[in-house]
Amino acid sequence: FDMFFLAEIPAVGFSTYYIHLSTKTSSHHHKKSHKGRVARHRQVDTEKNERNNETPKKPLSVENRCIQLIFDDNTHMLQYIKNRLTGQYVKADHQFMEYSNEGEGDAFASTNYIFLPTGDAISVASSVSMTTVTGKLVTEVRQDFFRSPEEKESAYSVVYRLFNTHDYQHDHLCQRVEMTLRVGPLGVNKECITRFSTNMNTSRVLYTDNNGYQMMRRTYKDFTANNIARNYYPMVTAAYIEDQVRDLRLTLLSSRSHGVSSQQNGSIEVMLHRRLVNHVPLDNSYNLTLNDTNVVKPQLWLLFTNCTQGSLLQHRAQLELENPPVVFISQGAKRPPTRCVGGSGQEVRRPVSALSEDLPPNLHLLTLKIPGWKYHSDHTVHIEHLDDDEPVSPGPDLGRVLIRLFHMYEKDEHPELSQPVTMDLKKLMSPLGEVMNVEERSLTGVWAVKDMKRWDWMTQDMDDDGDAPSADEDVKETMENDYTVTLQPKDIRTYFVTFAPNDHVTNSFNC
Repeated sequence: FDMFFLAEIPAVGFSTYYIHLSTKTSSHHHKKSHKGRVARHRQVDTEKNERNNETPKKPLSVENRCIQLIFDDNTHMLQYIKNRLTGQYVKADHQFMEYSNEGEGDAFASTNYIFLPTGDAISVASSVSMTTVTGKLVTEVRQDFFRSPEEKESAYSVVYRLFNTHDYQHDHLCQRVEMTLRVGPLGVNKECITRFSTNMNTSRVLYTDNNGYQMMRRTYKDFTANNIARNYYPMVTAAYIEDQVRDLRLTLLSSRSHGVSSQQNGSIEVMLHRRLVNHVPLDNSYNLTLNDTNVVKPQLWLLFTNCTQGSLLQHRAQLELENPPVVFISQGAKRPPTRCVGGSGQEVRRPVSALSEDLPPNLHLLTLKIPGWKYHSDHTVHIEHLDDDEPVSPGPDLGRVLIRLFHMYEKDEHPELSQPVTMDLKKLMSPLGEVMNVEERSLTGVWAVKDMKRWDWMTQDMDDDGDAPSADEDVKETMENDYTVTLQPKDIRTYFVTFAPNDHVTNSFNC
């Protein structure tokens, strides 16, 4: 079974929760669990019902305070998605589909590295079963897709998950649909996708992230050969389509990299799994076949919003999907302890954080670590003593941390969150100790920025004499009063933060 509860975890910290079986004598302060209500809907022959024009039945609706999913009771297929906060809705069809690839004797067959389908994708579902599970915190829709009504085991399934939050503090949970898909084992020479087809007018324009950093506009192009594959693009973390006239955006977030495309107006598809076998001598010689019989379980999150809210939700949800909390489970005592093992007097249930406050919603802490290399902070000194028998720095400096801050928004992406952000690092890092010095470094942390000699590039910011702004001047502008830093849109800044001699970072979490 699955158990869900709402956990509050501070930034760069941890919270402790105790889970135990309830009894009649349990304290009224404990929150009791609620068992979800299960409703199983009969398996339907999708193709037969569509072919016979079955009398429409009342749609099946699943919703929370923010999102409503409407399913066709004749086919059990998704019909509409509605944003209840804005009143916007879109007609949407979600299916598993397969591209076929013959492979036999074909010198141009799909391999590990090449996608060469022999035709358009075809829906795999002729029969669909559906189960809804309604709980106090989570509502789920579970669908299994069968190749034929006689098939006993489905090779494709999806679980839609909605969160029933009742306060605006957790709107980011309320406004997303979490989807867990299961695909496999596939038939031979099949390449499986999941496709959302909507009535949005997108002109087959797709937006995907470039290495998880910047969104790129991808326009559909017509080619004389291999048109499908040449309109596929990498989706590292996110992709979306939008209707600018109706101010609609449908975003997909992924926990792993996929290929993504928009083959039709208003559609977006994601490559999920491939199984390829061919007898081309070249492919066999270099082991380029992909006879993968595994079952894969990719995870996608769906957002349906207006364009401005889509940017806000995308960045936050993207971080939550990529950086889920690390869960440690141990057998608890019969009576939960109230003190730390070390005797510091801090209550176990009290959340602990390495930061004095949450970062602004447009900043992300990319890195917080103790540099473990035997490396002198002055790169020139390090090079001079590179051939010495003894290293200049015998070990990691436990009184210093390396941090990287990332401004997630692009210029003009959001009216408020695309503005520069100023942070006081001394205040931010105070839970780890007394900050004595902040030094900006290169992206890798190897060089001090003040010592770097950057190239001057031809840009639109050239002055009348053809000179570009000095990189050193930009650096000085970001370091105010030694501890205050300013990040511009899409900036990634790296710093060494040095603490007082007696404040070792490793002693900060003693509870």
